[in-house]
Amino acid sequence: MREMLHEIAALKELADVLGMILSSGDTTSRDHEISRLREKILVSARVLEEMSLALISDPKDYMLRREDGRPSPSPCEFLSLGREPEWRLLGDRGHVLHALYEQLERIVGMVDSSGERAGGAERIREIAACMEEMKLKLRNGFVRAFLGAALRSKREDLGMTVREAAEHMDISASYLSRIENARCNLPSSRVRRRICSFLDL
Repeated sequence: MREMLHEIAALKELADVLGMILSSGDTTSRDHEISRLREKILVSARVLEEMSLALISDPKDYMLRREDGRPSPSPCEFLSLGREPEWRLLGDRGHVLHALYEQLERIVGMVDSSGERAGGAERIREIAACMEEMKLKLRNGFVRAFLGAALRSKREDLGMTVREAAEHMDISASYLSRIENARCNLPSSRVRRRICSFLDL
């Protein structure tokens, strides 16, 4: 995680430079500078994306109770786009992921508030789009793994096999196994309703 913290610090420095350019109000005459900055930010983002997805991909790493002992929220609360990831459920590594997520949000916010999103430099809009795409990947990775952890825990608490739980939710056992191991995309709304009913048993 030390290497990832170093990369996040580097991204923060690049974001600081972007902020200064945007606050100057003159992006047209600094096109070459923005182009170089864009390349650096996108390279940094690719490196951080690979590191972060590796950190969040294993359902076994997730805490189903918060550090203070209170139950964690239901993964069903994260299946819609209305709730941001609760990185603390990943313990120490969650603090690192939260720091990265904050930088992504900061960059998107800077671009939005500058007005460049609507009609400014194309490269600046590309930076914001990349940050938003990365946020979505991190969020989906979090939800997939947290959902898998919660399903496995609930199934084991109920003393059910994968096949029995799958039959209860009217899905295939192989599909449930992939969900539990975070090896598939987020389920459809129809399957989500069945999963949430099962988690509420």
